[in-house]
Amino acid sequence: MRKDWAPPAAIPADCLQAFVESSHDGAGWGVTLVRGGDCGSNLTATHLHDQAGPVITAAHRVGCVGATRSPLGASLVAVLSALDLIEAQRPASVIIRVGLSSAAMVVAGLLDPRGADAHVALRREIARRWTSLRAHVGGHCWLAGWQPLRPHGWAERAAALAEHGRMGVWGELSPLWQSADHTQAPADLKGDTKSCPICFDEYSDALPTPDDSSRAPPRRWACSTEHAWHAVCRGCDPTIQNSANKRCPICRAPRAVFIV
Repeated sequence: MRKDWAPPAAIPADCLQAFVESSHDGAGWGVTLVRGGDCGSNLTATHLHDQAGPVITAAHRVGCVGATRSPLGASLVAVLSALDLIEAQRPASVIIRVGLSSAAMVVAGLLDPRGADAHVALRREIARRWTSLRAHVGGHCWLAGWQPLRPHGWAERAAALAEHGRMGVWGELSPLWQSADHTQAPADLKGDTKSCPICFDEYSDALPTPDDSSRAPPRRWACSTEHAWHAVCRGCDPTIQNSANKRCPICRAPRAVFIV
């Protein structure tokens, strides 16, 4: 990775951090924006905004920015959307954190992937906006990542948003999406999803946060399509994973994602 874009050991107290992620199939993307933290577990960071949406490939549709429905394409759309949110905040320093290492390398200009023709316009726009942002903040604009299979509340939130984003645009809308269909909250975050099926405590948030009482991301288990959103709280999730019975507590589907 580019050493000149790596964040310092101690980040500024008011630094904005944007976590970006794609859905498992590359059809959706998610962005979580926080202020502060330590560029580690970020337990002290303050949540600011969420944004999610589908990857749109039809040129006549609002939101089409020249990406394919793939984890790489979705991650790059998320980076562009994160830049929209960041620019609206007029920050003094910024870290964009990308879960997919190949996407981070494309943003840094270190990778020109196969099928790159599909992403030319998107990559050029990201490069233009990144250069402008770095000039605005005096170079205090950094690129970092995280390990997707390690517990991290804000990164897990971006991952959960990406899965919900497959169903429609919602959250803090950028100009890119102002004319798109907009849903304030996916259906999965309504109704009978207010408490953990293991400990029965109410979720502190329907999406992941560093709080163990918040809802863990979906798709921890290989549930059937109609039950794709089964989840427990972040506190119970590792307990189930490390128990003798690792199956979904609701539909008994086998475990699909293991957090280390």
